Formats: sequence, C-alpha cells, structure tokens
Amino acid sequence: MKASSIFALHEDTTSQLNLSPLLPPAQYRLLQKCWAIRKEKRIPNPVIRDMRIYMRRSRDSRHTEISSEADLIQFIASLAPTTASNSTANHMPKAIATMS
Repeated sequence: MKASSIFALHEDTTSQLNLSPLLPPAQYRLLQKCWAIRKEKRIPNPVIRDMRIYMRRSRDSRHTEISSEADLIQFIASLAPTTASNSTANHMPKAIATMS
C-alpha cells in the first residue's frame, strides 16, 4: 500500500507501507509454529485474513484455516500420505515438539 494513499503526502512511487495485524498472544504463538512448519516442510507462507491464520500445501491449493494446534497437526498429517504404522503422534514435526 502506498503511504501517500493513507497520509496527505505528495505522490511518491518509491515509498511503501507494510501493515501487519497484532495478534493475541496465543494466536501469535500458533502463527510462529505455522512459520516453523512452513520452513521445515517448504510450503507457502501462512496467511492472516480477518485475524485468522491460513496455510496451504502449494500455491495452487486452497487455504486451510488453522485455529488451533490440533488443526495444525491435522494439516501436517495431510501433507504426506501416512501408513498405519506412521501416525502423526509418533512423528511430530520438530517445530511442534520444540515449541510446545
């Protein structure tokens, strides 16, 4: 967003203003876990819309709302096919295990 569109400034094509929402502490911690999973699994960045966190498997896939750690674990489980012996509980990603 251009700063001149918010403030009464002359039109400047080089200045940009980046806005980020301030999340409640519990949601911010969940967002940190989402970022760690994103890095670990090499998937697109988490997105915040209307104070809700969304993630997706690839650029072409639909967003999945992540409102709790259980949602995040379920999302992680959907990233790779698992067998009966490979449960999510046995193979918790490093980001979830270390940040709990």
